[in-house]
Amino acid sequence: TGENLVVRQHERVRCALSAEGVVATEHSTMVSLSPLAADPFGKFAATVVDVSRGGLGLKCKTFFPKQCRL
Repeated sequence: TGENLVVRQHERVRCALSAEGVVATEHSTMVSLSPLAADPFGKFAATVVDVSRGGLGLKCKTFFPKQCRL
């Protein structure tokens, strides 16, 4: 069945840009980063791997739940 089919709504542009991120305040109780994953302010290193009108694709060493806002 096509129930689990993921269809992109926007064209993606591939890239490789250095970035830093933090967990949004509303999800800070859902995700707690260790000192190895983030600096004392909760900032983590990432790479933007694609960009579209719908958002950014990030690559980083830390797993984040699907709906977690960064």
